Amino acid sequence: MDNVMQHVDIIEKKQQNGTVYILEDEEYEDLDEILTRYVYPMGSFVRDIIGHKYFMPISESQHQREVESILRDKYSVNPRQMPYVFTAIPERPGRFLLSYVLGGSLSRKLYFRHEPIKIVSDGYYYRHLTLESLSKLLNYFKRHFREIPPAHTPMIGSATMTGSVQLF
Repeated sequence: MDNVMQHVDIIEKKQQNGTVYILEDEEYEDLDEILTRYVYPMGSFVRDIIGHKYFMPISESQHQREVESILRDKYSVNPRQMPYVFTAIPERPGRFLLSYVLGGSLSRKLYFRHEPIKIVSDGYYYRHLTLESLSKLLNYFKRHFREIPPAHTPMIGSATMTGSVQLF
């Protein structure tokens, strides 16, 4: 997870009373404000998720198979708990997956879900909600994991952006 970069578009708009910078439909007075209100909070949210005890640094090539194997092993050790893990999506900096097992008993087939999480400047975007902390995200997840995720939960953001911001 070293040297993770996220590219963002910053629009510089000249006005009569000075320059305004626009980033994701939000206006900023200067680049220092962008660092303070956008970059630093996002870096903190990323550090929280990769520092979580259930974060798994998984290789991209075997991502889904490896995650499901880990979850299956955890479930077989304690089927009364619902195992989950966080993993990064390497080709989408600032995006993570929350993967978990749905199943009833060891004799029944296990089902896996892999739900996207996007880091945003004011928290974690998950199931069309912005949750201000990892603990709020986990509390929401633990209360609602049985519900079907909203249809087409987008990862948000385009693949072609300009500018670089090091998140941590």
